[in-house]
Amino acid sequence: MTVSLPENVAKPFSAESPEAYQEIWRHGKTFMGLRVDLSRVPARRVRELIQKSWKHNRPA
Repeated sequence: MTVSLPENVAKPFSAESPEAYQEIWRHGKTFMGLRVDLSRVPARRVRELIQKSWKHNRPA
């Protein structure tokens, strides 16, 4: 699964568990979000990531 998050929100997840979270960069310059290995992440964390992503991308 991929989630669109700001870099400052996503970095702690990838630093904490790099085998579960992979940062996604466009052309090595623009941060896009995280790729999440669902087999390594508990359901409560997946729910949290989806909520954070929605808040980050919701219409104004």
